[in-house]
Amino acid sequence: MYDPDNNCTHTAHTTNPVPLMIVSNNAYAINPDGGLANVAPTIFELLNIQKPKEMIDSLIR
Repeated sequence: MYDPDNNCTHTAHTTNPVPLMIVSNNAYAINPDGGLANVAPTIFELLNIQKPKEMIDSLIR
């Protein structure tokens, strides 16, 4: 990210929300309390790929 106020890049972690858009003909109930770590497991679930046991839960309820 670029920080225009300080004219430099911002590479530290933030708590800013990150949108995730799922486009599908199916209706899904989504966990609104998820985070970035839930994105990959969600994609795995949508593609019917078994997620590794090390991953946390999908955003899909």
